[in-house]
Amino acid sequence: MKASSRVLFVSLAGAGVLCFLMWRLLDPTRATPSSTLDSDAPRAEAARDRIAPPAPEASAERRAVEPEAVAAAAKEAPPAAPPPPKSAHRLRGRTLDVQGVPVPGVHVGTRGRDGVLATSDASGTFELELPAGEHRLVAVDDAWVTVRYDQVLDDDRERERFLIVAPPVDVGGRVVDSTARPLEGAVVHVDTPLGAFARFPLALDSTGIDEPETKTSADGSFELKRVPSVAGASLETKLSGFNDDNRPLPRQSVADLVIELKDPTQEGAFVEGVVVHEDGKPAPGAEVHFSDSKATTDAEGRFRLALGWVDPSAPLVAVLRGFRAAVLPEFGKVIESNDRHPPPARLVLGGVPLAIAGRVLGPDDKPQAGWRVSLTKAIALSGGSIPVVTAERVTAPEEAQSTTGDDGRFRIGGLRDADYRLQAWNGAGLRIESEPIRAGTEDAELRVAADAFLEKVTGRVVGKDGLPVPDLFVGLQVVIERTAFGSASQQVQAAKTGKDGTFEFLHVARHFARLTVGGESIEFKMLDLDEFDLARSIEIVVARMFRFRFESRKGEEHPTWMEALDADGKKLSIVILEAGSMMTMDGAQLFDGNSHVLSVSEEAVRLLLYRDKPEREVFASQPLHLVAGDVNVVHRER
Repeated sequence: MKASSRVLFVSLAGAGVLCFLMWRLLDPTRATPSSTLDSDAPRAEAARDRIAPPAPEASAERRAVEPEAVAAAAKEAPPAAPPPPKSAHRLRGRTLDVQGVPVPGVHVGTRGRDGVLATSDASGTFELELPAGEHRLVAVDDAWVTVRYDQVLDDDRERERFLIVAPPVDVGGRVVDSTARPLEGAVVHVDTPLGAFARFPLALDSTGIDEPETKTSADGSFELKRVPSVAGASLETKLSGFNDDNRPLPRQSVADLVIELKDPTQEGAFVEGVVVHEDGKPAPGAEVHFSDSKATTDAEGRFRLALGWVDPSAPLVAVLRGFRAAVLPEFGKVIESNDRHPPPARLVLGGVPLAIAGRVLGPDDKPQAGWRVSLTKAIALSGGSIPVVTAERVTAPEEAQSTTGDDGRFRIGGLRDADYRLQAWNGAGLRIESEPIRAGTEDAELRVAADAFLEKVTGRVVGKDGLPVPDLFVGLQVVIERTAFGSASQQVQAAKTGKDGTFEFLHVARHFARLTVGGESIEFKMLDLDEFDLARSIEIVVARMFRFRFESRKGEEHPTWMEALDADGKKLSIVILEAGSMMTMDGAQLFDGNSHVLSVSEEAVRLLLYRDKPEREVFASQPLHLVAGDVNVVHRER
């Protein structure tokens, strides 16, 4: 990605459930949206499809401050010379099944382009030529369909490619409720878990997976054509207000599958109640939220909401566009104190939502265009996900303006009668915050400080041995959202470490900035610049990563989970690399006692093996001896 590219990064704090990090997308030569997720927050989930919100141009602030100078410079600047053309390159690869067995006779092409570029021979090998740029190798074959594509980038063209394929099946049918009523809008999704590749012997680094999905039509029908037939794959069906359905993917084509979704309020615990307006009249069509559960009120304003996991601090919230949200704070405590059977709840919506309007100004009082303005803290409706869906955002009128115009003006709506803090940020990486402002204020001012930027920030990345680590991707971000469970950042600059491990950024915001360091060979690192003395060069120490896979022998008891420890007994993250992404976990699930290729820090010295009988327990602990280079195959020590 170019240094001026915008990327939204999402990070859930802690070291727990799952983390999704798009480290390769920090590459300054590419411009692709990316996200990160890292959490031990209860029920936090990894997200593969976070998309950056629209971002202003990096030069928006300077245009607002010095429009004449910018216009003059544009007239005087000579036209830029076109970049030199990049040559095509020849690739060599293999077509394999999910266990790594070669598949001959597969026609290979690229996503988005017609035509067969190569056909795999008896050993599964193929060769083809591609122009410069980013490509995805896929099967273009009637008899085979892509399970995992291979992502080809200009900076790794020497890598051997491989394409994982499977026979296709067609799946179709209807989704209905318990009364056989068709359900429209249900999402039917094919999930191919990582466990399907537990016996695959090669690293998945350059491969990615596209999992087919569709939505049901008005008569509840759906059709999925040519989905990969893979052992262990599942067919998942979801619709808000119903329990999910999860079943094995049919191994043969089927057109008359009937999927019945259950009403969760007919099983287990629930919250019921009514939503009314200030005059006591019912509020039909209001949405009631509690943690990750949601219900809609009927014609009499009544609702029934199924209970899942309960966060004691979570509020019960009712929202309806055009009215102030109704909030019962810490409703989770009410649920817990009543043994998950709370009394009926009554939520009263307020009147017309209030707003805060004002301007973002530079240190010289000039209006700042293209700045994004938002609340630093609002009523969260979503649990464990970023961007957070808030009551204020749902109830805000459409005329709300969260991006400043040429006059620097903004308007944030959907507010209750309360004090709010605002924040504003721009594409250059600068973020400012306000003091508390009462909802209803029309002349708020957010002002940029005169010393908001540093001229330069330099640094050096070294390994634990003190040696420099070159060719790492370093990202400079501005933190734009913080919650109790994590934060989100937007990338404003990117760089690569040189041969001596050094990097440099110019024109860096003094506050709310963050550095990320990533690369295939090291453990991803994220640092807040506020913690450093930026008058000096920053030294960042990273841990190198080793690759391994666990393999059980025949006849021995199979572990179901494993964890890696350092010399102090601290649990280390186990990493899965895929095309453009990195997932980190506090352990790894084993499938029939085996794992696909994983990565772990060089600090790993011990492996704990677990079994589930009936609860997870350690049944083996052994030294872990890994070496850099090829994939290490680890067995249980006897």
